Amino acid sequence: MDGEFSAAPLVEWHEASRYERTGAHDVEAEVARLVEQSESVVHTIAFRLWADGRIPGGARW
Repeated sequence: MDGEFSAAPLVEWHEASRYERTGAHDVEAEVARLVEQSESVVHTIAFRLWADGRIPGGARW
């Protein structure tokens, strides 16, 4: 992890998305990509909190 992350999953959605035709997208692939991006953001935030000493080394999740 290089400590950099993109807020892409937070900004890619737009209001007009809900008006696109049903079946116009590969939903499973889009969900998998969104989950990957979201996990990356969560892991980066957790790592930064740990590196800053805000999460103890022996913390259990």
